[in-house]
Amino acid sequence: MEEEVKITEPVKRENVFKNKNFTLTFLGALVSNIGAIFYDFAVSFYILNLTDNNAVLQGLYLFMTGLIHVLVASIGGVIADRFNKAKIMSFCDFLKGFLILSLMVLCLVFNNPSSQVIFIFVVGFFTSLISAFFSPASASLLPLIVEDYQIQQAQSYYSVLSSFQGIVGMILAGILYSSLSMPNMFLVIGVCYILSGISEIFIRYNHVKKEDKLTLRTTFTDLKDGFKYFVGQKAIFYLITFFLFINFFLTPITSNFLTYFVNTEIKTTPDYLFNSFLEPEMWSAIIAIIFGVSSLIGSLILSAKEQKEKVSKSVKIIVIIFALVMLLASLLYLFFIDLNKNLNVFLISFLVIVFMMGILIVNINIPVSTTVTRKVDKEKLGKVSSLISMASMGLTPIASFVAGYIINYLGSSALLIGCSIGLLITAFTLLFNKKVNEL
Repeated sequence: MEEEVKITEPVKRENVFKNKNFTLTFLGALVSNIGAIFYDFAVSFYILNLTDNNAVLQGLYLFMTGLIHVLVASIGGVIADRFNKAKIMSFCDFLKGFLILSLMVLCLVFNNPSSQVIFIFVVGFFTSLISAFFSPASASLLPLIVEDYQIQQAQSYYSVLSSFQGIVGMILAGILYSSLSMPNMFLVIGVCYILSGISEIFIRYNHVKKEDKLTLRTTFTDLKDGFKYFVGQKAIFYLITFFLFINFFLTPITSNFLTYFVNTEIKTTPDYLFNSFLEPEMWSAIIAIIFGVSSLIGSLILSAKEQKEKVSKSVKIIVIIFALVMLLASLLYLFFIDLNKNLNVFLISFLVIVFMMGILIVNINIPVSTTVTRKVDKEKLGKVSSLISMASMGLTPIASFVAGYIINYLGSSALLIGCSIGLLITAFTLLFNKKVNEL
């Protein structure tokens, strides 16, 4: 008697947007992140304008907001693994919206610069605190609402979203900042967060409640458990350690330098490129748009590719190329801004470099985030995501603070060249690390 041969039907691979929960999460992230882009754009310029281009105070603000997030993120991870992640996200967005609307009212009532700077610092403190709970919940929700084979596609769409926000969000941010008063700007931002919170209310997934209650003791037990698990994942742990230093050298360029450059170089040069129809602050948007377009291209290409089992080799090479491109940008700044005073030539060459950086960065971030999401146990993903955030961003508050002093007392060239050399050393050290080869 012949044995029956069972034919296995191929698994039908649907587009991730057919998943209602992913679509709601995606739309919520779109509106929330647009609000965050508006807020970061407006506050960075507003602090410099209120304080007569005080880079130290700007650096102090970035230090404070970054430090709060790093210190509290681990507790946020514990909360994310114990409670409904979608509800945490929704509650956090509603809180942020309320805080930004309160800042709007305070700026209308108290019109003097010193008071407004204090209010910005206070609201920045609380929004960073809220973000420390929002981020782990958001990062650990994805594998619970999509299939395993959809993770890279979902991550790629998030990268597309980030690029889209970088394009449209920055254009709108530049236009709104140039045409609206700050209270009205805060009104728009507050509404964005509230709309995002409404979208996240309708996300549904199978949340399993923990049997033991959350106490101080269980919080520390969960933290210890998450830390042991994270350190035990040797390849991930070593890779994130390298990202700690990469972010340390990259953050001052994206957070401190760009805003200061626009406010001091472009704003003080009457014949800057496209000055007939672009306000100086719009150049910050143009740079972000170019980065967004190139990131969008890279993300769309990756979204159509199959997930790789191992990504370490390609990531190492791309990190080295990225560091070399950053060094080139620093040398161009030194040559065209400090030595030859040719702002427009630097702007054109810098836009080309930013385009290259956008393509490179998505080819680092997407494979790494996809690999981490797939390899980490779903029950521990909230804690591990928060620890990864702490580990990779732990030095960025210090970097922002130090960068403010370097710009103020040594100039932008010293900051750019120092950061570029640091990135290059980190990249070559990563190249020869064998532990990361497991990923």
